[in-house]
Amino acid sequence: MDFSPVRITFTEPLVQTTVRYGDTVQLVHQESGELVDAHILSERHYITLDPKTDLIGGDTYTLTLEGLQDFDEDVLETVVYELTPRLSKDDVADLNPPIPYAEDTDEFHACFRAACAAHNPTYYERFKKWADDYFYIPHRGVHRGVGGIFYDHLECEDSAVDEGAAFDRNLAFTKDVGEAFLDIFPRLVRRRMDSAFTAQDKQTQLEWRGRYAEFNLVYDRGTLFGLKTGGNIDAILMSLPPEAVWS
Repeated sequence: MDFSPVRITFTEPLVQTTVRYGDTVQLVHQESGELVDAHILSERHYITLDPKTDLIGGDTYTLTLEGLQDFDEDVLETVVYELTPRLSKDDVADLNPPIPYAEDTDEFHACFRAACAAHNPTYYERFKKWADDYFYIPHRGVHRGVGGIFYDHLECEDSAVDEGAAFDRNLAFTKDVGEAFLDIFPRLVRRRMDSAFTAQDKQTQLEWRGRYAEFNLVYDRGTLFGLKTGGNIDAILMSLPPEAVWS
């Protein structure tokens, strides 16, 4: 499980000296009454809480904001939220070659089609469409790569099914997706890594790297969240290519 940080957005910037975790900002495990050990980041009109360990899926937490001030030094109204993280899984596997080969694309999709079919006959088409919709660059009118599968918040949708059992089922599926990637991707890399290439091929690669950078900086949810909440810049941008061109 990986529960994302909690982010609160205000309509006005806050007086930063009034933002104190454990005092004016508290995230408490409701049953135990214990304050969650968390990092806090406050900037302008944002507060981000990043628990040092995962929150417990299914348990309820209380987030209390009390005594915060805006730039007019007005004390904001006390607000109390209840949060209940859900047990869920997410994963993504997509192929992004600058020079696509139909053989590689077909094998890549066949591998994930098989992994999905072993768990649910609807998974592949659902998650392939999700990937096609997500990995799209609207201002270019092109997809980022040749697709794959994408899913987020894979949860128990049937109230008659025990949530723990559903989590185990979804975890098993996610493990199989990971195993499928470890099977197909190294094979494709070994097939192409010693291939000869021309100067035009290199130019095509650099241009496609530019498309990759555009997607990550403009549309990728993880990148945007990290940049807006003061994350580790080196970690957030480490996937960007060292060389790229735009034309």
